[in-house]
Amino acid sequence: MINRLLGLSCYLSGSIDFSPDKGVGWRDDITPFLVQKNIKVLNPLHHSRTFHGMGNIDTVKRPYMAKLLQEGNYAELQNEMRVLNHLDLRCIDLSSFMIVNYDTSIHVCGTVEEISICNKQQKPILLMCKNGKKKLPSWLYGRLPYEHFFETWGELKEYLTNIDSSSTYEFSKADKKRWLFWSGSQHEANNFSNQLVIIESPYAGDRATNTLYAQRCMKDSLLKGEAPFLSHLLYTQCLEDSVKEDRKMGLEAGWAWIKNSNKTVVYQDYGISSGMEGGIKIAQELNHPIEYRNIGKND
Repeated sequence: MINRLLGLSCYLSGSIDFSPDKGVGWRDDITPFLVQKNIKVLNPLHHSRTFHGMGNIDTVKRPYMAKLLQEGNYAELQNEMRVLNHLDLRCIDLSSFMIVNYDTSIHVCGTVEEISICNKQQKPILLMCKNGKKKLPSWLYGRLPYEHFFETWGELKEYLTNIDSSSTYEFSKADKKRWLFWSGSQHEANNFSNQLVIIESPYAGDRATNTLYAQRCMKDSLLKGEAPFLSHLLYTQCLEDSVKEDRKMGLEAGWAWIKNSNKTVVYQDYGISSGMEGGIKIAQELNHPIEYRNIGKND
């Protein structure tokens, strides 16, 4: 497994305002695939996960701007939108490559500027058009390599898989010109930092059994090249799980780490406890990748 894409970042560009689902669906669908390849996802709908101190910018600002538009408060709308413009374009600068969902039946505005800026930086721009390549504006063929145009998500994923891990894939002229990968030392340095995982396993009940099982889960994760975090092994050193207030504090502290990790891994040989269900629910609400594993019960 070569994993050339380890440590790279990808910006997800495409219509938001005029998209029926406000651009949520395809971004949520492609994110787990990218995360599995250790790619940092830069999603314009989740700036609070990318930039420090953004607070509720994703859940409050966009509805507020829609309200300003309907009210005709253009001056205030301009002030608010400039903040998002800055964050979106900053993501272009931070990205290693960009995936564009270009639906020719939906009017786009910012997407065109994002493509232009990314192209000037000579980064790979992987353009997905479900309407077909023949429906794309001719202008795009003059500015971008057609080898990076795709008609299905399956084609795009297969291309990225080849770029990432194939030892026989022949890089095209466009690939060689636009793709840049980390050198060996940086690649190795990024290994654990891009495999931060939250481990969910039982704790309450038979603590001796569950503690031993959690330790085995931790080792299994480490052997997979991951950097696991098990809040139920850490916080129980100073909190008493049988005390309601302590348990609540420990659970909430552990859940706070979810959005800063790459995925949640659920070890389910002993079933799924109520505490685990809480962590899984939060991960689902955050569209956080979830993986289920079995390693067998303790001997």
